Amino acid sequence: DSIRLSALIFKAEVEWMKGDRNAYFTTVLSCQPFLNRVSNEAVQLEIYKHLGNYHLLTKEPETADFYIKRMLKAAKSLNSKQDITRAHLLLSQNFAMSNLKDSSLLHIDIAIQNARRTSNKALLAECFHQQATTYKMFGQLELGVAKDILALQIATEIRNYRLISIFSNEIGKAQFSIQNLQEAEYYFKQALENAYKVDDERYRGTALVELATIYFSKKNYADAVHNCQKAISIFEDLNNQEGLGNAYNTLGIIYREQ
Repeated sequence: DSIRLSALIFKAEVEWMKGDRNAYFTTVLSCQPFLNRVSNEAVQLEIYKHLGNYHLLTKEPETADFYIKRMLKAAKSLNSKQDITRAHLLLSQNFAMSNLKDSSLLHIDIAIQNARRTSNKALLAECFHQQATTYKMFGQLELGVAKDILALQIATEIRNYRLISIFSNEIGKAQFSIQNLQEAEYYFKQALENAYKVDDERYRGTALVELATIYFSKKNYADAVHNCQKAISIFEDLNNQEGLGNAYNTLGIIYREQ
């Protein structure tokens, strides 16, 4: 049982990184029956984490809350500051989904406090990124960008190229939303370059689609189409339906305009 469960948890992590939601959902639900058969609290914590995330993604806030609080309880029992941090980040997402801004930001503050007590700077950067996401979700774009820039500075300092790619992409999207195309292009190119460094196909595809929107805005239709086609090929290999949808949608807009 323990070997099979470890394999399932690892498989879920890989599918989550790739953005293959359908496979991730199936794997996470396969882990659920093990909760009654496993006594190891650290392993239970991992299952609670993924089940909480699953119910967040399927927009079931009450069930998500149940599993994330179980995760938090296990993290406190194990005195794992990193897992306490991650649990508060998930609770923050759940409150944001329910349109409860103050509660969402409160849990991010608690997450930041706990992340500072660890040596995990990547985790601290993720906290500031989630704070940025929450501010932007509630219409505070400038404050959101400032927090993402802080997250990017930390990721750059520790040379975490995957996080540099993610945060650069988000800053680029914010710049694009206010028609600051030059800054947006700079950040999207930075996102693409860093995704290449760690061979992260998911975020390479994401950056290619975002750059396509820049080329489209400049009426450089050939490069815009080329980028979308490359992204579609990547997302098809990853079975990333969300990425595929965005790429096809962008490509359709370009074709209609030409």
